[in-house]
Amino acid sequence: MSHLTVRTIGEASVSIDDRTIGPSASRLLGLLLCLARHPGRRLTRASLSDLLFPNASGEAAATHSLRQLLYLAKREGACLQKDSDLVWLDASKVASDADEFFRDLSLRPKVTVNPDGTPSFELAAGADERDIDATSQQCSDRAHTVV
Repeated sequence: MSHLTVRTIGEASVSIDDRTIGPSASRLLGLLLCLARHPGRRLTRASLSDLLFPNASGEAAATHSLRQLLYLAKREGACLQKDSDLVWLDASKVASDADEFFRDLSLRPKVTVNPDGTPSFELAAGADERDIDATSQQCSDRAHTVV
């Protein structure tokens, strides 16, 4: 089964292995972004139909359109799982730039300024010395940019 990578920082896109699904395939992109926001979380077909096909002429038309969209997602190689009422993505096959960004952010050391003006770093849980070096360099770069 393919690996799905979600990009939401900047222009939204979803990559399934080496193929990118961008804004031109808006409904497919919307489906995958919605499911990838919380991989493994099961959403009902009814809620996806309401979200993706709000202007459909009746419930049957929305259900049919969703069924076609789910078929297309599977054909494209999305790690889509489904049963008679629920749809979800295999969480072990999904990566997100937003999740990576927030994970990296949580590992950043806390930076404070000592009374003498020198920076002080406190490691976050799970961080190591390389995180301090990277943050120290970023602080130094910013200071030189401002001056």
